[in-house]
Amino acid sequence: MFRIPRDWWQITLFAAATTTWIGTAQAHQMLYGLGGFSVGNVDTGAGKVNTDAPLQGPFPPSERRTTRDWFEGFVKPFAELETPFFDFGHTYALVSVVGALTRGNGDATSSLAPQGARSTTSDAPQHAALEDAVIGWHSGNLFADSLGEDAIELSGGRQSFVLGDSFLLGAGVVNGFGRAAFYLQPRASFDGAAILKLNLSPVRAKLFHLENRVDQDLMQGFDQPKTKFFGLDIVLFEASEEEPSPKAAGEKQARKAAQAVQTTRVKKEVPDLWSGGFDFLHVYDADSTPGTFSFPLGENVYSGYLAGSFFKFDPNIRFHSQFALERNDSVDRRVNAAAWYVEPGYKFSTLPWTPLLSLRYAHFSGDPNPNDRLKQSYDPLFTTGGDRGFGSWFLGEIFGQYISPNSNLDVAMAHLKFLPLDTIEAGIIYYDFHFDQTAQFNNPNITSKNAAQEVDFYSVWSASEWLTLSGVLGRLCLLLLYTRDRSHHRCRSQNRRQGSASQPVLSQHRRNAGQQAGLVHPERHRQDPSVRWATAIRALEDPRHRSDHQPRQYRAQCRRHVRLCHYRRTQRN
Repeated sequence: MFRIPRDWWQITLFAAATTTWIGTAQAHQMLYGLGGFSVGNVDTGAGKVNTDAPLQGPFPPSERRTTRDWFEGFVKPFAELETPFFDFGHTYALVSVVGALTRGNGDATSSLAPQGARSTTSDAPQHAALEDAVIGWHSGNLFADSLGEDAIELSGGRQSFVLGDSFLLGAGVVNGFGRAAFYLQPRASFDGAAILKLNLSPVRAKLFHLENRVDQDLMQGFDQPKTKFFGLDIVLFEASEEEPSPKAAGEKQARKAAQAVQTTRVKKEVPDLWSGGFDFLHVYDADSTPGTFSFPLGENVYSGYLAGSFFKFDPNIRFHSQFALERNDSVDRRVNAAAWYVEPGYKFSTLPWTPLLSLRYAHFSGDPNPNDRLKQSYDPLFTTGGDRGFGSWFLGEIFGQYISPNSNLDVAMAHLKFLPLDTIEAGIIYYDFHFDQTAQFNNPNITSKNAAQEVDFYSVWSASEWLTLSGVLGRLCLLLLYTRDRSHHRCRSQNRRQGSASQPVLSQHRRNAGQQAGLVHPERHRQDPSVRWATAIRALEDPRHRSDHQPRQYRAQCRRHVRLCHYRRTQRN
């Protein structure tokens, strides 16, 4: 990734390579991922400190870096053995290890993240750990006459698990800090997985139990709270008439290739023409980390979705949609949050390059009253980049990667994708971000819902069966949060000198109320520092202002973040 200083342009370059040796009864494969990144004008010129900086600020400008240059890489060897289980189907075992490292100055994670204005990987971390350890059984031809081939599959152990396009579930572990490889995200598996899959065409079902992977020592106290849950996924589908062909790992982005394992037992599956399903999740156990309310114990998640081409008179018409409701009526754990999106599309199959145009509107609820004990801001759960590629569900290569989670947002998206060659896919994505509830900032001076606008250009080249190259160019215009007199907004791409009067400063309230981006111009519209300081401290100390109104991954962890930001603004006064 490369960003021109003082200009919010971004180029992302990364590569994934696989080397494959396949035998009759077993498979050995290796996945590689490489990425080089350079970012300028970090945090709008305010800069960030290194990972190993003291936990307590303040940090003078001399300790802050406004540029970040780093390199990420990972390797994932894995092996699988499959054998007939007498005359009762087949058993299999899968083992994989991920080794990852980061070198250079470290990633440019925004100061909106829980660790505050510090990079997660500037101390050159490297780590190798077990990624998959699975044993399983599938029915094969055992029930072929009555239920169909491979109608039943059972598996258990540490393994990856995805629901749909990863809107709800896709990654059970956080990358970065001691795990390294913040951007490539090579780790994704869940712990304690027990999965039952039923494939009874035209119905599929999954029963599952999952735990996310947590290591607070490795993540320096910024890992997710330990969460255990079980769930159900039921899908009604119709298979398309396309020729079945399994996708090679090299045909995917690096981060998705790292989460996929192609093995000898993977059958040639015909893609769905359309599908519609229902998901249910129940959290029965959850821990807390310092300063967080954790994932509320006893919470239920209800979700329904549609995907594919539903109109036989014109199969070029595409439609994707999903809703999710988060509910919890437990005392002191009340939750009432929601998220949904609607995405129609059309594939112009008769035009050169067969362009596909998709329009999406997505809503992730915010909290209209952060002072009560009812959490209404949506928690994005364990979402990650899905198999639909760019735009799902990191919303923006800049905004979604570095600035804000999928919470307290209304996002309009236009996506044009085309195929210049059989081996090349390219596209343009435009985002318009708005906040759902400005009251979540707990600041009466913030009245505008304008957040940001972003344009991303990308290209993916499947050079061979074992090599894929991807590039991204993005531009973000981050809008100001207006105060009551509604000043003009400013783009981050404007030329500003660090520390000058025209330099916007990051609003502390975004960290205390939903981790959203907000800027308050220092010349005419800055709030009085004493008011800001008192509000920030109250948000951490007063039980009515606890951080359970924020997504788990982005909650403030301790008071040091308030002191750091307060110091920065006091100096600029």
